[in-house]
Amino acid sequence: MDEAIKTLMKYFGKRENATVHFHGSGNGVKKFAELFPEYILKDERPEDQRDSPDLYVKKDNTVYIIEHFEFDCFRSTKKGSKYRVEEARIERGFKKIEPTTDGTISRDTIEAESSYSDYINNVTKLFKSHSNHIPEYIKHLKKRSIIKAGDMIKVMFLIEDVSPLGTCAYNRGKGYSGKMVPIMLAGSIEFLELMEKDPSVDYVLACSKVDNHDFIWFIDRDEIEEYKKEKIDYANMEFLNWKPNVVCGKIAIPKEAIE
Repeated sequence: MDEAIKTLMKYFGKRENATVHFHGSGNGVKKFAELFPEYILKDERPEDQRDSPDLYVKKDNTVYIIEHFEFDCFRSTKKGSKYRVEEARIERGFKKIEPTTDGTISRDTIEAESSYSDYINNVTKLFKSHSNHIPEYIKHLKKRSIIKAGDMIKVMFLIEDVSPLGTCAYNRGKGYSGKMVPIMLAGSIEFLELMEKDPSVDYVLACSKVDNHDFIWFIDRDEIEEYKKEKIDYANMEFLNWKPNVVCGKIAIPKEAIE
């Protein structure tokens, strides 16, 4: 299944009422709701035509281009996210473990640094990279006569924060009483200003999970000033630099037990 559809299914497909938060009039999110799920949760394109862009939806004379990407709050190197590098290291080690009939347990820790700065740097890099490909996506859809003369084009980025324990900060400031605050793109002034400067992206659907709670925000660039009024000063909060523990288990089942 396409990664974009998998993400939409993860946050919308298995819930009767997924809550989408927004600021402003909500005109953009209402249009999105009209497309979902009838249009978005199916993709009948041939496999070789599903990469440019990730998804598109045409309703009447409007074509919605939906581009998906994931990011996390961990430091990145030339090899990519340090979290992913550590995850791969642990997986390689786990594959070398021989199972026993009593069961074998392996414990390890994701030794990767994370910060709000890394969170912003990662999403910024990916946002700009995908934005640079928008003209290519439009050209491709025009070539296939999906976008025709007179059609309106709207671009939405579907962005998921896949940090394993979520991205949070601890605020000891006035009005928070030492409260743990989930970090979300809709409250980040750095991200809002990034989106504001890029007229090619009309909407962002930002999804994240903290403590098994889903956070879904729809950001409409036409309402960006309303979001900026509600910005949260994450940069001056105490970032929670969690190092996730990983526990893996293997057990060997005797042949006679299977038979």
